[in-house]
This record gives sequence, structure tokens and C-alpha cells, in this order.
Amino acid sequence: NEKEMKKLNNQFLRPIQIHFSSPKFMLPIRLGMANADGDQDLIVYAFSTAGRVECTNYRNVNIPTDKNIPLFVQKNFATFYSNLFTHQWKNENKNVAVLEYAWDVSPQNYVKCDPCVAVAPSQQDLLQSGVWWLQPKDWSDYSDVEEEADEPYEQHNKVHFTRMHFRYNRQSFPQDLYFQTTPNEASFQARYIITHPATGNLDCTAGKQYLKTLKEKRKRELAQLTALTGTSIDNWQNDMLKDELGETDLAAANYPLLANDAPVNDNGERKMPAGLFVFSLALIGGAGLLRYKGFI
Repeated sequence: NEKEMKKLNNQFLRPIQIHFSSPKFMLPIRLGMANADGDQDLIVYAFSTAGRVECTNYRNVNIPTDKNIPLFVQKNFATFYSNLFTHQWKNENKNVAVLEYAWDVSPQNYVKCDPCVAVAPSQQDLLQSGVWWLQPKDWSDYSDVEEEADEPYEQHNKVHFTRMHFRYNRQSFPQDLYFQTTPNEASFQARYIITHPATGNLDCTAGKQYLKTLKEKRKRELAQLTALTGTSIDNWQNDMLKDELGETDLAAANYPLLANDAPVNDNGERKMPAGLFVFSLALIGGAGLLRYKGFI
């Protein structure tokens, strides 16, 4: 309705909202495939009074986390994460529930991510998201007196938030999604470690040793990047060159030079050996709540 759209004062349409009641803990995604052509992306935000929510009829896997990645990825993180998710999804045969975040976000719990890259949800945010049990019951309201309650009303102050990412199509997801609440209260979030190198005069003995160590460390970061995303090092050339401009003191250890030393595969693309891991130096960034409002 173009007339209604003009009243919004922006170029974005309001989302289609569907509300339904079901005795089963499920989401009818097959209905949305009627006119779908290709893969569909779905983010599920699930709240419970116990622990994590998991999918029961498809496998649950965690997105790779706590990995060291090159410094230049920071300026193009959206592309990195998109490639990472797609690579993980393909490796899992395209029919999994990918966990991206799980945490106790109860109002009394002040640590809802570590590190945090966005403001954690407030109690009002949770109420607006449907966490009705945080709202005290109005005992002066008798509108539901005729309804048969399955269980006595009990107010809770515990909220466990689970974020699951699905990418589905008609072939790989033949069933609707079914869920269950679990007692698992372990915290989880997608975090990626980026470190900044030392700067200044590195001509001394210690400085030269540091450059040697830095070169090996950055080689492992490049290997980690290809292992996580399944992409060639050549795809990141523009990002590496931009980053090199600010590292005139680290010419021997800049990423483009190290990438040029990587072996070439059958397609003529440079590759890095997979399976190498690096253990952290300084944690300066990550994906905490993955932005509670406006996720990546």
C-alpha cells in the first residue's frame, strides 16, 4: 500500500507480523516456502525461564568462535561474518540450527555479554519482545476468569535468551521447526579476536625478534581466515592493501607480503594451510549480543 508507506516517512516497509497459538513449540517455516525460490534466512530469538532453547528435529551446532583473525577484517566485518556463516552452513550439509548467542539476560544479571558491542536489552525491551512473565499480574483484572489455566500463574524474573540462525530451502528442510527448552544455562556468543601490532622503531634486537614473531602470528591469522570463511586470500587483497598504509614501520610483516608467500591452488588462487590456530594476545573486539536491535 504505497499511500500507507508514505506515512512512515522512510523507505522501509513495516514487517509482516503473524501471531498464532499452538500446543506445540514450533515454527511453521514450510508455509513460507510456498512461493520461495532459493535459500531463505531466518533468525529465531527464543526466551525461556530455564536455559537454552534448541531445535529438536534438526541438528544444533555452534558458530565458530574465539578465533584470531587479521586486523584488516575489522573494516569489513560484515563480509567476513557472511562468508563464515555460509561456509559453516555448507559444511553442515545445509540443514542445521546455528547457535550465535545464548545468555542469561535477566534484569538482575548485569553481565549479558563479554565483550559487549551494543547496549544489552533492558527489562522494557524484554517485555516488548514478549517476555510476559517479567510483568506482574494485575490481580484487579478479571477478564480471564473464565479461562482454564493449564498451570497456576507464577511470576519469574529469569530470562534466558537464545539466538539461532537458520538458512533453509525446500530440499534441506523438509519439516517445520520444532523446539524444546533445555536446562543448559552456559553462556555463548560469537567472538573474534583482533590484535594491533606494536609501532615505532623496531631496529633493536628485541624489535627484530618481535617482527619475526609477528610474521608467524599473522601467517596463522591468514590461515585462520581462509579456514573460517572458505575464501581465497586473493579475495581480501583490497582490505589488506588499505590496512598496509598505516603500517610503514612493519613492512616486513604486513599482510600483503605474507599473503604473497602463500601457496597457489589448482585455480591459481593463493591459499593458506587450514587447521592452524593462534592463541590470543589482546582482546579488542568481538560480537557480543550481535547488536540486540539490528543484528548483523
